[in-house]
Amino acid sequence: MMARVYTYEPFRRVVVELLRLMIRNILTVQAAGKDNPKNPDEEV
Repeated sequence: MMARVYTYEPFRRVVVELLRLMIRNILTVQAAGKDNPKNPDEEV
């Protein structure tokens, strides 16, 4: 199942936590293991 909301690195953690209260299906690039700067945008 694909995440409904996919946040990237500069997204504030507090915003992610607040969104999780409303939308359970949130994935961050860190949780997906894609937070390496060497990953091209297309891959992320």
